[in-house]
Amino acid sequence: EERAEGLARDVLRRIQFMRKIMEMPVEAFVEVEVYAPEEIREALEERADYIANEARARSLRLVNRAEDVKGELVRDWEIEGYRVRIGLTRLKS
Repeated sequence: EERAEGLARDVLRRIQFMRKIMEMPVEAFVEVEVYAPEEIREALEERADYIANEARARSLRLVNRAEDVKGELVRDWEIEGYRVRIGLTRLKS
């Protein structure tokens, strides 16, 4: 439970950083795609609504392979020793 919360916050922090790199206004919406290894994917699935809501994501899709992550900006991150790939796409308002 606590671990899932921590993972969700870590992923959210990376998404917020990526939004900043893209110079997105706070009110802008995005689509998010995330690849995470099986060991932590379930924890992220449990917190997907929280992550999507806080990140202003119209959709958050968890994918099974890193190669499947698409986005305007795609970055690999290390979270708790795992490689997590996040893709963000800016949505037209």
